[in-house]
Amino acid sequence: MNTKNSKENLALKLAKDNIEVEQVKPLHIEYVKVDDIYPNDYNPNTHDADSFDLLIKSLLYFGFTQPIVVNRSTMQIVDGENRYRAACVIGYEMVPVCFVDFDEEKLRYATIMHNAARGHNNNEMMGRLKDYLDTHFSNSSDKVLLNNRNKK
Repeated sequence: MNTKNSKENLALKLAKDNIEVEQVKPLHIEYVKVDDIYPNDYNPNTHDADSFDLLIKSLLYFGFTQPIVVNRSTMQIVDGENRYRAACVIGYEMVPVCFVDFDEEKLRYATIMHNAARGHNNNEMMGRLKDYLDTHFSNSSDKVLLNNRNKK
């Protein structure tokens, strides 16, 4: 795949959709009290009980690997509401946060785009990953990672 052409094609698509491309800025992650942030009231992303349990297990097993994205002026969650809720269930007092300063329109678009960009598992690749873990690591079938369900 030609990376230069891919970038040019993406830039053209974004321009066509009137999406402004921002320069990459360093991320600054801060730890804040869970009581200082709160979910927005427009997030359409939900988890059923099984996938929420998996999220809790993931946090317990791996810790936070992605910060919660929060609008600085309102302390409202833009992305990571389910990680936030899982952290509350676990009893975490502090969570990693990446702050953004977006206007109301951009906040709502960010919520939609972050949710939509999650993707889904490729069954064949998931099978190979499980086989590799079973072959190369003891008790791998007991690991929380293998309790993952395919989402479409």
